[in-house]
Amino acid sequence: MQNNQENPVPGTGEGKRGPDGYAGYLLRQAAQAHRSYIENSLAPLGLTLPQFSVLTMLQAYPGCSNADLSRLSLLTPQTVSLIVSNLQKAGTIQREKHATHGRIQQIVLTEHGKTLLHQARIQVMQAEQEIMSGYSEDEQQTIRRWLSDLAVRLSVPANAENPSLPAQSERKDMQFAERLATLPAIDHLRGLRLKDGDQVIAEILNQPGSAGSVRVYHALFQQFGSISKEAAETGISWYAEHTADAHQHPGKHPNIDRLIAISAGQLPVLQVELIPA
Repeated sequence: MQNNQENPVPGTGEGKRGPDGYAGYLLRQAAQAHRSYIENSLAPLGLTLPQFSVLTMLQAYPGCSNADLSRLSLLTPQTVSLIVSNLQKAGTIQREKHATHGRIQQIVLTEHGKTLLHQARIQVMQAEQEIMSGYSEDEQQTIRRWLSDLAVRLSVPANAENPSLPAQSERKDMQFAERLATLPAIDHLRGLRLKDGDQVIAEILNQPGSAGSVRVYHALFQQFGSISKEAAETGISWYAEHTADAHQHPGKHPNIDRLIAISAGQLPVLQVELIPA
């Protein structure tokens, strides 16, 4: 067996970790180094890079949903939900009524959040300048163009194999079990609370018998930011065959009954509080 002196592990930028390496590995290596570098620059402000990304996208695209934030920030929906929750507790963001759709709440930066983001952007822009130092303007543009083109070329639509068919998650005839399989996982949650202001209306736990409803409400929260009329109508369609049973047997499916009541305007828009596992 050879020891490390006879077969040393290459350092960053050496051997296959350098220009002779595989592009995929070099991208991961560079991404990891970039994250560590930016995290260090943000540390004095008490921010992480994912938090900075979410704040940046909220300012750039006002009113975007949690699902939009997930795509824009390159983070999983679960991570975005936790980040939004933590930023809200820190007073960096808040939920307020939509200007034209009063029953819909959107996430916005507080004054504290705007100040913090401004300070963070200064730090990140300085780091970006250091990252690109040593390259001419043309070289920098070539790097950016290649990275952008690569992302576009490697992005495969969900229905690319047969463009004539809708994506699996867009099918309208899905049974409840099929729908659940398309929704984000909830392994990171013990459950969630539905609230009207400070009043807890219901608590749904991630356990047999109610885990499916946690998954539905969690996905609705990610997409709409609250259980609004629009979210409720979407949820009603997701419950599929169970919705018909709920209409026939009121009280048998309380989590569906609640959505029906919100859709009919009999209950207010409900906020969602995630309970970490």
